[in-house]
This record gives sequence, structure tokens and C-alpha cells, in this order.
Amino acid sequence: MLLRNYRKHFRYVRLLPKPVLMFDRAAFLKKRPQSTEFLTALVDSQLFAAFLEERKWPSSYDLFDECCSSKRFLDISSAPLDGI
Repeated sequence: MLLRNYRKHFRYVRLLPKPVLMFDRAAFLKKRPQSTEFLTALVDSQLFAAFLEERKWPSSYDLFDECCSSKRFLDISSAPLDGI
């Protein structure tokens, strides 16, 4: 899955009066051997920025994160697509 473990690339930067959360784009892309022009364009897109903005803080753990960490989902997503 292209976006698996995206949360591991959030970096907290302490600025007064409150912390700011940044996404380490370079580290995220470096960890993906399958990095392609598509993934790079996706990470640079406004849509991806909005995706990260909605998921910045731990309280916003959602169904997408559950699916990314689910063993059942990982087994399904790595299965070969024989009929396609």
C-alpha cells in the first residue's frame, strides 16, 4: 500500500505558543522502493496536503489508518490481480 505508515513521517516542531506538526516528505519517499513519478506527484499535491491536515493529531485516528494497519487488509492488498 502506497501510504502505509505515513504517520511515522510526521515531525513535531516546537514553536511557541504550541507545537507544529510537519510531514517529512523526503523521508517518506525514500522509504518506498516503489517510489514512482505518480507517488511523487501525489505527495506534492494539494489533495495529499489536505489528507495530512485531516490526520495530523492522534485523536483523528480513522478507518483509513485502521485499514492500513490491519493484517487482513494487508493480505488482501498484496494478493496478485490474476483476473485483471
